[in-house]
This record gives sequence, structure tokens and C-alpha cells, in this order.
Amino acid sequence: MNPKIIKLLEKLSDKPTAKKVKVWITTNGTMYTDRISEILNKFSEVKIIFSVDGVGKVNDYLRFPSNFENIKSNVKEFTKKLKKASFMITFTVQNINLLGVKDMIEFANSNSIHLKIGILINPDYLHFNVLPINTKKKALEKLLDVEKEKLKHVTNFESLVSQLKLGIVNQDLNKINAFKSIISKRDSYRKIQMKNFVPELAEDLRNY
Repeated sequence: MNPKIIKLLEKLSDKPTAKKVKVWITTNGTMYTDRISEILNKFSEVKIIFSVDGVGKVNDYLRFPSNFENIKSNVKEFTKKLKKASFMITFTVQNINLLGVKDMIEFANSNSIHLKIGILINPDYLHFNVLPINTKKKALEKLLDVEKEKLKHVTNFESLVSQLKLGIVNQDLNKINAFKSIISKRDSYRKIQMKNFVPELAEDLRNY
């Protein structure tokens, strides 16, 4: 959470009108302190929206150099310390995290948080259609294996499944190779390798 935003909220929380103010905050979950909770608990209503793109090393790769263990701990602290707050996770599906959608559903469910799924459109090289057919098939199998009970508080799951089914038989080798080239350059700049974070996807791409 931006320190400037925290200072602003602190000033607002000290005013008598704070008990009538509703606060909505979107955060990547990488920052939490007890002071933040103290401030937010002064408002009449708080909604925290966690923007998270993956669980475990998928997050660490997409949101490099953040650490998912830190995010997981902060989510638990927010949900435990904010008594009057409601929570939601927004998760944008792209080709790098497609195989991890089920893991994100499990994470949201284990923390009793509503999950809103979005589908990335741009840049187009990150759309999940830019993947080998066998990768998309594996992703669909994982989605269809999610227990219905865990989907009660998930938005747009059926839309994701429908779009994946529509694009599952399409495969554009030129786009796959372009995606691999971009990832290779980005990994080189960051001095990391996809295979150490998203090994299943890296292995699928290696064969093309």
C-alpha cells in the first residue's frame, strides 16, 4: 500500500466524520502493518481488493521480485485484524498463469475470500490462446476438476471455461515463438528463468 495513501487515510481517520466514511482499497498485498489496521478500523466500512496474479512461484515470476509467502501472510493479517471489512481477490488470467487458476481458487477458498476472475486481452502475446494445444487441454482438465462447492464465491469461472473451450483447438506457432522470444528477453533482463518458477509451462513451450 502506497505510503502516501496511508498518510492520507491516517488524516481522514482522525476526523469525526471517519465513522461515516466508506473506504475501498486495491492492493497487491505486499505491505501490511498493524498501524494500517488501526487506521482502517476507524472507518464505517472498508473493502479490501487484493490484486494477485498467481499462487506461489507463479506470483513470484509474474510480479517479480515480490514474494508470495509475504502476500499470503499479509492477506491473513488483513482478514484477521479488520473486523468491519469485506474482502475480494481480483485475478487476471493470462497464458503464464492459466495452469494455476485452480490453485488461485483454492487459495481464495481457504481464506474465505470472494474471487473475481478477469481475462487478459492486451498485450495479445499474453492471452491464453497463445499457448500450445496440449497446455490448454491440461488447463481445461484442471478447471473442470475444481469442486463445485469451491466455486460458490467465484465470479466469471464459467466464462473462462467457455472461452478456453472455444480456443483450445487453435494453435499459432508464430505467436507462440514470438511469446517465447519476449519471455526469453525479459528473463535475461531479470536474470531469472521461467523453468524455475513455472516449470510445467516452460516444459510445454520448450517443445515448440
